[in-house]
Amino acid sequence: MPRARARRGLSLRALAEKLGYPHTYLSRVERGEQLPSEALAEALDVFYDASARSTRLSYASAVLGHHGRSGTEAAGGWCGRHG
Repeated sequence: MPRARARRGLSLRALAEKLGYPHTYLSRVERGEQLPSEALAEALDVFYDASARSTRLSYASAVLGHHGRSGTEAAGGWCGRHG
């Protein structure tokens, strides 16, 4: 997402304003600290004219690759394991 945003000459705050999301939330998504909501994935799909599935998968990949853990764990959720 940062590259696509930069290609359009947008700052994180400008994109957040255009999409109606807090810039802090978009920042966490860009850094792979949080998975995007379905609504954000769809908003990015419309904005960037890409498939929502591909957008969601690229973010999930970024989170998994960046943190080396499951998307649920990376997003701070329960992963079904204890310990």
